[in-house]
Amino acid sequence: MVSTKHFSWGNCTTDSGYPKRWPDSLKKLEESGKKVFIPFVKPSQDLEKCRRWIVACSRKFFTEQNISRNTYICALHWPGESGPTEEFPNPLKANFTPEQASRASVKRKAPAERRVRPVTKAAEKTVVADEQIETDGLDAFQSDDELKLKKRRVYESPVSGKKVVDQETQTVYCKYVLSAKVETMILKNEMSTSQDCKPKIVSSLSYDYISEDCDLMTYFVGLTPKQFEVLYGFLNDICPLEKINYWNFKESADSEKSSKGPESEFSCREKLFITLVRLRRGFTLKTLAVLLSSPDRKIEQTQVRKIFTTYIQLMFKVFRDMETMMFPNRAHLRRFIPRVFKAIKNIRCIVDCTEFRVECSRNFARQGNTFSAYKHANTFKCLIAVTPNGGACFVSDLYEGDIDDIAIFKESGILKHLEPGDLVMADRGFTVRELLNPRQVQLMIPAFLKGRKSLTAAEELETRRIAKARIHVERFNERLKQFRLVSRKLPLSLAPLATQLVVVAACLVNFQGTLCK
Repeated sequence: MVSTKHFSWGNCTTDSGYPKRWPDSLKKLEESGKKVFIPFVKPSQDLEKCRRWIVACSRKFFTEQNISRNTYICALHWPGESGPTEEFPNPLKANFTPEQASRASVKRKAPAERRVRPVTKAAEKTVVADEQIETDGLDAFQSDDELKLKKRRVYESPVSGKKVVDQETQTVYCKYVLSAKVETMILKNEMSTSQDCKPKIVSSLSYDYISEDCDLMTYFVGLTPKQFEVLYGFLNDICPLEKINYWNFKESADSEKSSKGPESEFSCREKLFITLVRLRRGFTLKTLAVLLSSPDRKIEQTQVRKIFTTYIQLMFKVFRDMETMMFPNRAHLRRFIPRVFKAIKNIRCIVDCTEFRVECSRNFARQGNTFSAYKHANTFKCLIAVTPNGGACFVSDLYEGDIDDIAIFKESGILKHLEPGDLVMADRGFTVRELLNPRQVQLMIPAFLKGRKSLTAAEELETRRIAKARIHVERFNERLKQFRLVSRKLPLSLAPLATQLVVVAACLVNFQGTLCK
């Protein structure tokens, strides 16, 4: 079975498995009997040439370790588009501009022969003196590092066969000094080349690697690279991330470790990235420690735990302090209200309760308090209020699963944000008119049958209109549940952070695109 040749030069898309897609110049080259695909130079054969080819390919993260027997370069990437020659053994650089490529493809002219003059008797005496200096050069070298003399170069002309002399003067070094200088120069060049070609080894889950791909960034973090930068700048402006104190496992704030962060090998951007990756994908501490570690730097489970806990608490504190600002007034909402809500006057928010599963506790009293009759499982419950455009404006603390919606609505503190004349949209379970009437706030919920077989035509139309508008809070809950650390069964070890995790995840949804326009 013929293996597929993998091409490593720049953005070349030529595939050996699809000859019909080749360019015409490549097809003509194959018809002429020349090599179409040039095998990549192996490091074991010629390391220096291999490194020059790697530099010419201009591919990020492409190193000597990526070279295999199936690694090739298309013959079109040499000057003349016919593969390597004695004049051009190396391919053109992939990042060359057309002008640079054309200049690199031109053969340089041979240097012009110097004009010489016949040797005089004085020059012959100088040659004899130089021969004497070479014999005595070792003694002179012991006192001086370099022996510098002015002489004339004498050699035999290839045309006339006579001795000629170059009238130009030059510095003459002792042969021992000259050999030492040459060896030193070669060693410096080798060291600089090895340092430049040494690739930076990063893990497959590092921020430097993931942030270059928008799809990967959205998958692992839930935000695009631009949205991530907005979040980072927002947090850093409020609280400089380089100066924060890190959580220390112990409750004592006097410990020296509490004021120091994890190793400085990871930047603040990377630490925020680690936090969001765990929140989004639900990875365990051990899994993250293994995926983030590389030969250049390693991270332990305790460091991941410290980073995650610190940044979750920080974001929770920042978002909680902005709770009043997150709840916009009616005038601001009216400027950006979607079309589906234009017929509903004075609407302020849409409320709904959602539940998050949690591990069953060994404490029987807690088992009963967290058991939800609706979900038939142990859960935590919270109230979420969403603006007409789909952004969260209020997220309550988490309560035990046996509490009903009315009690959460009363105890959550959402009433203090409502103003007279506001309208709140909710489901049938929110029978909270008695709580809203004293504040002169209207409640919009679907109609009840009240023993009737069916609703009236007007009630049915109103119910459909409410359902069409209220669906956006369900869409928000769907985005929230994509953060797998809170959507999966929450371990009891994270129960003290349950409220913080849900609030942070809900606020991160606001950094995504709008749900309703």
